[in-house]
Amino acid sequence: HDLRGTLPYMAPEMITDHKHVTEAADVWSLGVVFWELLTQQQPYADIAPAQLLGALGSGTARLPIPEWCEPEWRAVMEGCWVEDPSQRPTCRQLALQLQRIRDTAARLHNQQQSQL
Repeated sequence: HDLRGTLPYMAPEMITDHKHVTEAADVWSLGVVFWELLTQQQPYADIAPAQLLGALGSGTARLPIPEWCEPEWRAVMEGCWVEDPSQRPTCRQLALQLQRIRDTAARLHNQQQSQL
């Protein structure tokens, strides 16, 4: 078994089926980075590496998304963490989703500025 990567960012399939890893594993990891940026916390900081390895491999490790998280960002992270790698968004789909979030935020900002 040849594990390569940083444990808290690893998709379950990197542990259970590392010979068939696709870009979907990178999408999972990006979801963890989004969570880290949102919460300003280290992912799984309170879990021992051996315990985390088991939890990730069994699919039971889940990062808690705060209640105050905007629905669009919650959907991005949850999409990144779908257990079946084939059901996660592709990097291109994820980029388009992020562009829509950016464009919506820019429109809202411009509307607020025009009302001042």
